[in-house]
Amino acid sequence: MADLQDNWRIVRATGEALKYGTDGLKTVLLGLGRLIDEEPWREYVYADGSVVKFSSFAKFVTSPKGLNTTSARIKSLIASDIELLDKFDQALSSQQGERRDLAVAKTSERVDMLVEPDVDDFPANSEDTGNFVENVNEISPSRSTGTSRQAALRRLRKDAPEYHAKVIAGEMSAHRAMIDSGLRQPPPKVRVQKTASIPEIAAVLRNQLSRDELLELLKLLSS
Repeated sequence: MADLQDNWRIVRATGEALKYGTDGLKTVLLGLGRLIDEEPWREYVYADGSVVKFSSFAKFVTSPKGLNTTSARIKSLIASDIELLDKFDQALSSQQGERRDLAVAKTSERVDMLVEPDVDDFPANSEDTGNFVENVNEISPSRSTGTSRQAALRRLRKDAPEYHAKVIAGEMSAHRAMIDSGLRQPPPKVRVQKTASIPEIAAVLRNQLSRDELLELLKLLSS
């Protein structure tokens, strides 16, 4: 029972941090990493004392007894962490390889399975969360943008794993990896008339550069 209570602390801390959006971002990143790597979401003791089990990570994300949010909201929050974003997207699409021992539960597609808890094993003050980050870290601590980028990462993961690894390692952008791997045609060179207005130049750049390239250009222009 202790492990199930520990699992709940990680789930609860991550869910609470999600409510605070960017203000709880540090805990969201840490908590999601642990949820995906260690899978405490599969089974835990909920706040009301019931034992909750999930066979699908996607169901856990949206369930009121899970993170109670949407995948789109999580993706928007973790967009800056390309490795975590990729792992999150992969966990959703693969459903974490559904556990075989939950096959019976899957047939009924029940989101949770209630079991009477052992009262002696359950802490008297189950709502005493303390600091969110501490709750995520205190149990066996470990753990080492955008729709177009996610689509590129999925394509690279499937058809060019060596380039996918380079993107995850931060060696190149997803857009550059798509081009270098031959999965995407390079954009035509930007040509702008000297007499063109600023809005006209901006329109040309938006049409011919990817989002990542526009952001990189913005950094160069502002430096």
